[in-house]
Amino acid sequence: PNTAVNKLRQGVDFIYEQYDNVSILFSNIDDFDNLTSHLTPTQVVTFLNEIFSKFDSLTDEHHVYKVETIGDVYLICSGCPEEYWRNDHAAILSVVALDMVEAIQEIDSKEKISVRVGIHTGAVIAGVSIFYSFLFLFLYV
Repeated sequence: PNTAVNKLRQGVDFIYEQYDNVSILFSNIDDFDNLTSHLTPTQVVTFLNEIFSKFDSLTDEHHVYKVETIGDVYLICSGCPEEYWRNDHAAILSVVALDMVEAIQEIDSKEKISVRVGIHTGAVIAGVSIFYSFLFLFLYV
């Protein structure tokens, strides 16, 4: 987030802010290990790129913040950081979740692909640490 970048430029090593009312969406590919067990590493990356490119388009379309991807996990939020504030953060992430379910069905695959999605709404502490490398994290409060 831009606010974190500005603080890091000022020499701050760890930045955190509490947000009282935001929504966070967690998603992952259902049965990912079995779906990809027969694929080469290059095919796995290509598979994830196809899915996450669709998800990235949805985050842009709905103006929500992509926090990160880890393996097959895709994490986004709405309501923070400041440039992504909106009163309807829970509602918009619900729309994004439904769009993700629809988008995953468009993937051309021999096997059925589905996505699991969960949404947290409430208070969080968001932080950025540069101890070893940049890390943006959320803690529920």
